[in-house]
Amino acid sequence: MKLPEVPSELEALAKRRQYLEILVSRGPLHKPDLEEALGDSRSTVDRAIDELEDAALVERIPRGYVSTQSGRLALARYESFLADADAILDAQSVVEAIPRRYEPPAEVATNARVEPVAGEYELFSWVAQAIRAVDGCRIVLPHLGDSRHVRLWHDVTVDGDTEIDLLASQTVLEQLGTEFPKLGADLAAADSFTATAAETPPFGLVLASGTVGLSDPHERSAAGDGLAEPGDRPGAETALVLAFEDGATGMLASTDERVLAWGGDLYEQLRSAGSSADETLTEGQAAGLSAVSPRFPTRLEEEGFLRVDEAYFAEREPL
Repeated sequence: MKLPEVPSELEALAKRRQYLEILVSRGPLHKPDLEEALGDSRSTVDRAIDELEDAALVERIPRGYVSTQSGRLALARYESFLADADAILDAQSVVEAIPRRYEPPAEVATNARVEPVAGEYELFSWVAQAIRAVDGCRIVLPHLGDSRHVRLWHDVTVDGDTEIDLLASQTVLEQLGTEFPKLGADLAAADSFTATAAETPPFGLVLASGTVGLSDPHERSAAGDGLAEPGDRPGAETALVLAFEDGATGMLASTDERVLAWGGDLYEQLRSAGSSADETLTEGQAAGLSAVSPRFPTRLEEEGFLRVDEAYFAEREPL
């Protein structure tokens, strides 16, 4: 495949960008002014101005050299491109977890907050903040690596007034019903919780019904930060994309309309091909299984508290 040639005007813009920047911000300037401001030799300044004039990005007026209107606009778009490319590279840890066939928009990286996470525990802390801040969530979960998700769903739906629509694989739902029979049965019976068994992508998705602020789990006293800048809108939804590769590796959050539309469409496509999972959630209790461990308050687990009981001491060597 033969790549298109780069126009000479674009080459001049990329090569002489700093000249155009200073003329946009401080022009008009004479060549001696440019020599002093940029620290370049007179010959370098002469070549740079000649190239920019040939590209019609700079012109001379009686008071010196200034950017043309097209030069100013081209510079703004070029700098926007560089910022977007930099944002995409910064978001690689999450973006690469989304297979090509799902075709996310560029805004999933360019207009999002990206956070690396060190495992399932830290990822849950981000997700829990978002779920607790809104009155409804649609969730796609490829695997259940942290049991606190189940307790959180129970807290906010059965014991609260949040609505959750969960889309997960049959394996995840069977795990939920078997390891948490009481919680699974409660969730299946709750009007505010819906579970659908379907084929899921390898990444997670949380669509929260509101704009939420997130604070770093390591700095819980800090005020919540905006998710996407710019793009936050009162009443808007928030999309969280969760990356998994041998455990949780990253999270990005956005309120961008294109990201929300992509996430919403993907969720509905997956859900339309799925089926109700109520029976799966109640199979554990129907079989007479008991919970693997007594319930521990999710809020305390989120803050790093541990249950100190017989099992806790049984796992540790005496001093």
